[in-house]
Amino acid sequence: MKGDARANDGVKINVIVAMMDHNNGIGINNQLPWPKIRTDYEYYTGLTQRVTKPGNVCINMKGRLTFESSGEQERMNPLRHNVVISSTLKECPKGVGFIAPSFDAAIEYASEYANAESIWVMGGYSVYKRALQSPLCHRVHLTRIFHKAEADAFFPIDCLEPSIYKKIDLPEVPSDLIKENGVEYQFEVYERR
Repeated sequence: MKGDARANDGVKINVIVAMMDHNNGIGINNQLPWPKIRTDYEYYTGLTQRVTKPGNVCINMKGRLTFESSGEQERMNPLRHNVVISSTLKECPKGVGFIAPSFDAAIEYASEYANAESIWVMGGYSVYKRALQSPLCHRVHLTRIFHKAEADAFFPIDCLEPSIYKKIDLPEVPSDLIKENGVEYQFEVYERR
């Protein structure tokens, strides 16, 4: 079930999200509410599967609906170890390394997973909210989408409090406004103070 257990006192989690600027929307009918934007997807995959040592993995934590909306390529990526947070799943679906009954159980599992190089939280709403409120949350990688569309799932932007998180510049993250496939967007990074 787990990799070789180890003590990992320096656990830090990262959040990655794309949301619409006008309403904090992140999804509708378990899909993205904007057209596909290749550069954002490449940014997302680059971060959530980046390892520096062969055999290591990125722990990708997400709720059941977010996992179910993931494509086969994302589910079966050998550089990712998927942890699904669900109170209803009883058996691990294909591509899932562990089903956690709670956010805390997912963090405990991830912190003890021997080959974990990083931990990424990928949604949905309640998983994002718990991550942002956790003192273990180190960084938030946010793609701000300047596109108007309906949404039925939202990012808890109120938890990204300026008193707790500060916007930072990283040389490897472009900060210019990007336009692709009729959608304007911008990468932002926030770090816990």
